[in-house]
Amino acid sequence: MDEQHAMMMAIEDRIRQGNFRKDVLQLMDDDCNAVLEFGYGDGTLLFAAKLLKGAQKIYGIDVAQSEASSLFDGAWHLDLSREESELGDEWAEAFDCVISCCVIEHVYDPWAVLSKLRKYLKPDGRIIFEVPNIQCWESLYRIAVGEFPYTSGAHFDSTHIRWYTVHSFAEILEFVGFELESVLPLTFGADLSFLQHVNELKTITLPPPGVNSDAPPIIMKFPVDMKAMYPFFVAPRFIFTARRGPAPLRDRKAGYHDEFEAFRLQHSSGCRFMEKIIADPVNAAVARRLSEKFKVSIRHVL
Repeated sequence: MDEQHAMMMAIEDRIRQGNFRKDVLQLMDDDCNAVLEFGYGDGTLLFAAKLLKGAQKIYGIDVAQSEASSLFDGAWHLDLSREESELGDEWAEAFDCVISCCVIEHVYDPWAVLSKLRKYLKPDGRIIFEVPNIQCWESLYRIAVGEFPYTSGAHFDSTHIRWYTVHSFAEILEFVGFELESVLPLTFGADLSFLQHVNELKTITLPPPGVNSDAPPIIMKFPVDMKAMYPFFVAPRFIFTARRGPAPLRDRKAGYHDEFEAFRLQHSSGCRFMEKIIADPVNAAVARRLSEKFKVSIRHVL
């Protein structure tokens, strides 16, 4: 009991210091009955959900066990991307909300993981995922000058397996049966007020104005107005909220990558609340050939 009390004191101190994912917490509904965090880490966000948002029961999934999990209502320590890793049928439609912060980029098969999390959500349940943004200016800048530096954090963290943009992650969510609600670019206080005073934005400078960097500027010119997309050049991360939507054509498991490619080519938009600015893919001839390849027996209900 003394150990638990000391742990809770440490967690409350961390919450007071604001050293946890406040942006995700603010998007959660108040008084959820059951909240599941995928990749719970030290458990601070789940405890904040309980203490500040009134979550009644908290659960966590992580590959590594933390002593914080002893204070959860339930915890599983497994690699959810493995086909044999499941919580069990008794946990189907058990959770009001599933949250995750900068974890899905460490997962080899996000299609399988998100399919399982969808199954564990209640029919009106919501997911809230914070994801690193490879479209952020620093990533584009480094790639433009021929760098892809594996680091111990940030965009090029050496433990990242997947990289996402706002549209690519939206397509995966829709493919496995989620209905997108919102996307929030996390610009961490960057001043974007100048956007209110420009009619269109076809030229973008990297690093963006106001960013603390002495890197020589790179000028990017676009054939269309990029004003709506500009915050994603500044945001290191973004947050998606999505509801459990209609069932996909069949359960999404490992090995459906051809079908996902067909879905991308035939789907009208990877992000219904944000218009695609430049058609994807850019090479129309390649798109036509791939579409023909996948036409044989592919149907989509999303």
